[in-house]
Amino acid sequence: MLLVPSTAVVRDGTSTSIYVQHTPERFEFRQVAVGQTFGSLVQVTSGLRDGDRVVVRGTDKMPRQ
Repeated sequence: MLLVPSTAVVRDGTSTSIYVQHTPERFEFRQVAVGQTFGSLVQVTSGLRDGDRVVVRGTDKMPRQ
C-alpha cells in the first residue's frame, strides 16, 4: 500500500494528481487514483510507484501541466 501526505494530493474537479520529482528542476504532474484516508495520509491505488519522489509542500505554487 502506498501512502502519501494529503498535502501532496492535488484535486481539480474530478481529477486527482500528484507532482513527481525526477530531478531537482524537473517535475511531472501525474494523474493518480486514491483510496482511503488514514489521518493525514492518503492511499494511492494507481499512478504512483514505490520509490517515486512526490512534492508534499508548495503544490499550490506549481504549474498545472
